[in-house]
Amino acid sequence: MIMAKIRRTDPTTGDSQWQDYTVPLDAGKKHSVLGMLHYIYTNMDDTLGYSYACRFQRCGLCAMVINDKESLACITLCGEDIKIEPLGNLPLVRDLVVDRRFLLAELRQHRLLPRMHTGEEKGPFARRTVVQNFQHLVKCRECLCCLSSCQRYDYRNTSFGGPFLFVKIAQLAYQESNLGCRTELLRDLGLEQCRTCGECACPVGVPIYRTAIKPFLALL
Repeated sequence: MIMAKIRRTDPTTGDSQWQDYTVPLDAGKKHSVLGMLHYIYTNMDDTLGYSYACRFQRCGLCAMVINDKESLACITLCGEDIKIEPLGNLPLVRDLVVDRRFLLAELRQHRLLPRMHTGEEKGPFARRTVVQNFQHLVKCRECLCCLSSCQRYDYRNTSFGGPFLFVKIAQLAYQESNLGCRTELLRDLGLEQCRTCGECACPVGVPIYRTAIKPFLALL
């Protein structure tokens, strides 16, 4: 048996409460949290809201807080007792579903779109550093666990962009090999507030502080 405690939120009233489920699955047989949620939805409670797509560490949609840690439900295994709640610091739709649409608007606003690289630009980082850091950053699944774990981030506060935008800016900066106006954008988005933290969570192991924050702090 798996004893699951899930935070439920009524989208009409905004009221939240914990709901307990006794799930008849063997915790010793390596069931994923996403698989357990499927079981609950299919066999016990079809009102439970959660998001997913790829089912294996590619899309990032099944990100949630599992036993007080930001995680991907598709690769996190169930124990006998498990506590699940939605990502924090983000607008909540219902239950375990968060609204990601506002981030698309921010990406457009800050023009964080790839462009053609001419090969003529030179940046402030050694080529080896660029390649190594970029290889780490392209593993980002856009799951938003970094925003949930960030102690400074709040989607309603536009003065601090948060680690997700910093990762997107770093991806483009390394790709273009030229920061150009990116340093000004990073300053405007409050990168300097990250000098003493380094606690960005990433369930797939992207070293966010080391690759997307620390190198750029030195340029501000």
